[in-house]
Amino acid sequence: MGLGWLGVGVGAVGFVLAYLMASIRGEQSGSGDECRRARLSAALTVALTIIFWAFAMRTDPPFSQGQTLGWGFLIGGLTGTLLCLVLGRLRRHASEDGLQTRLAAIHSAAFLAIASASLTYVLFRGNPSSALIGFAIGAAMASVIRFYLEGMRTALDDFEAQAWAIFAIVLAVGVVMAVEHFDTSAHRVWWSLPILMGVTVATAGLVAVGVMSPQLKEGKPAAVAISCLIAAVIVIGLSVIYSWRLLGDWRLAETAIVGIACSALAAWLISSMPRGRNGAWGVDVASVCALLVVAFAVVAFKLWSGLGIGIGLVAAWAVALPALAIRGSEGEDLLPRALSTVFFVWLSILLYRLFLQLYRPELGADLRVHYTFIGGLIGTVLPFVFVSSIMRLRNCAQARQGVRGDLCALAGAASIGLFAAASPNVLHLIWELKAVLGFMFGLTASGVFLLMTQLFQASTPAGQRGSSLGDYSPALLVIGSQLVAIQFTRLYRTLELTRATQIWVLVAAVVLTAAWFLVIGGCSSRSRGSGEVGR
Repeated sequence: MGLGWLGVGVGAVGFVLAYLMASIRGEQSGSGDECRRARLSAALTVALTIIFWAFAMRTDPPFSQGQTLGWGFLIGGLTGTLLCLVLGRLRRHASEDGLQTRLAAIHSAAFLAIASASLTYVLFRGNPSSALIGFAIGAAMASVIRFYLEGMRTALDDFEAQAWAIFAIVLAVGVVMAVEHFDTSAHRVWWSLPILMGVTVATAGLVAVGVMSPQLKEGKPAAVAISCLIAAVIVIGLSVIYSWRLLGDWRLAETAIVGIACSALAAWLISSMPRGRNGAWGVDVASVCALLVVAFAVVAFKLWSGLGIGIGLVAAWAVALPALAIRGSEGEDLLPRALSTVFFVWLSILLYRLFLQLYRPELGADLRVHYTFIGGLIGTVLPFVFVSSIMRLRNCAQARQGVRGDLCALAGAASIGLFAAASPNVLHLIWELKAVLGFMFGLTASGVFLLMTQLFQASTPAGQRGSSLGDYSPALLVIGSQLVAIQFTRLYRTLELTRATQIWVLVAAVVLTAAWFLVIGGCSSRSRGSGEVGR
């Protein structure tokens, strides 16, 4: 309870403080278009939150006794609504050199994630798992709407919204892993360890920003590296104290060190990669980053099983929070884009591990089983299908002016989010649980391919570049799909469909998918044609 309330209090105070820092530092308010998009995304988020909350207020599987899943979803959705409105007012695009403003905005989002996840834990501390999964689904839904609405209307990704979603989900899933790991009443006092680490990481980052304030105000990139170093040292030092004085187990400090070291090395590799010389450099760096992803998962799991992955991933944000504010020349955002992809893959691994933990008694399968293999292939391909849809929807939205364009982008974000949420459910209806296991693995593997694409493009000479997969991120859609698979797969445990019914479900899924691509493909073609006539 103490650590939970600590997360609520520190998260709320830190959110207000960092928000005020970002507002004071900015030079001008956001444009009318930004504010309108913020209000639209907030309105749709509230509407969907209320609808899904009302639907989730049931007690039959896959819903939870005490309706905790629905209440957790409500907290995640309403917090996401607040985030939409706050990000619409933050002056994060005041200037290309507004480094301190961006740092304050990102830390504001991180503290909001801590406060909301901790509140969910405190309210449902008796059995918090279902509430935290519901919170994570609500957070993913809100961030999908905000991130992709903004991305379809501007050339800059909303890294604050993405950071809030991933950090909040990491905290929520980390607590669930702690509940699974400390499964006796004598050890339940440590369920909130991820919240303690989250408070430590965000506070250390804000302290580092304050220490380096004069250099950050001048926009010096080296100041961000020093901020990362200061935050990392604080987190490692405090994790050692926690292990020694509180937990009596050095694995807490060891997993924190592993997470920070891997994230720091990945950030250094990406930031130091030669630009515009040879695409092979990007492939090399992406391959090393992929090995770092694997190394982190192996070492952290070896130290403390699935909980080690969760704790290490929370600690790794000591490096990620400052690094997400860095932009290169001409507004280039390679480091935050690629680093967020690395964290997306790590979070996918954590969610995959949670899926295995929850469904282990019913899984007598591995990747050699036929339908698991099919699910793996579908999961690997699906994120790139998301990317192609985002590319087409962006063409449709940008071809329209004002409110019409915003509404088009809003509808596109909502529809593609529903597509992502429906995918694991349809897959389970057709090929059952083994296919969903492979699907979770395939989604995780796709992140590695996406990272390689992003870095290959960045290292290619400017004259040879064009629009590619690396310009678009399906990360939030993938995370949302995995969360839906974790929670709602249990709905079909006792459901037995005939082969004929499964075939009809497959036919319906194929027809609806084909119709979806025909609609957005036609809209995209008309948009390009209108643009050529206008020119």
